[in-house]
Amino acid sequence: MGTSEKEKKVILKVGKKGLFLPKKLLKKIGASNGDSISVKVNNRKLVIELSQKVKTNSNNKKKRQKSIIDDLEKISEEEQEYFNL
Repeated sequence: MGTSEKEKKVILKVGKKGLFLPKKLLKKIGASNGDSISVKVNNRKLVIELSQKVKTNSNNKKKRQKSIIDDLEKISEEEQEYFNL
């Protein structure tokens, strides 16, 4: 019985700073720059999984940014009124 693609092992060395996971391995689980992964220990084995990706909606981000700007403008106006500026 041969080893399937899913069963292939890669031997990594633990260095002074810990364990480095090659980009090739991370791509196999669908991870990309900025993603979160979860790591758990199961019977002396490390299980590494891609955390659920959160879809970012640029419209929601823009709405949050506008809301923050609006809040800052309101605070500024209140402070100017309070100090008679």
